[in-house]
Amino acid sequence: MTPTRVLLAGMPTILREIVRRIMENEQDIMIIAEVPDVRPVMPEMAKAGPDVVILGAEQMPESEVVELLRERCRTRILEISSDGSQTILFEMLPYRVPLGELGPESLLAVIRGAAAGGETG
Repeated sequence: MTPTRVLLAGMPTILREIVRRIMENEQDIMIIAEVPDVRPVMPEMAKAGPDVVILGAEQMPESEVVELLRERCRTRILEISSDGSQTILFEMLPYRVPLGELGPESLLAVIRGAAAGGETG
């Protein structure tokens, strides 16, 4: 089984650490790149080819998120607020699903579901 490839971008350091720790022991999820700011996301997406991009919320206008999806329509974008209380999943259609607060288990389920193109319930 090919692991789900994840790129982390534009998240506060503490949130990025939490997300990284949640995923570090998962055999089917691999963090392939981390960028501290959202500006280099497009070139990094082109280079790394992630299945899922996790962005810090409010770091990029929604119109730019849609542009990312246009460039890489099979990539899912998960936007997480700095305190983890709000999460939004963007998929090409464009498609947006408010997910609310995420815990470690639900974060992993969303990443796996997004990579598989399945339900995120």
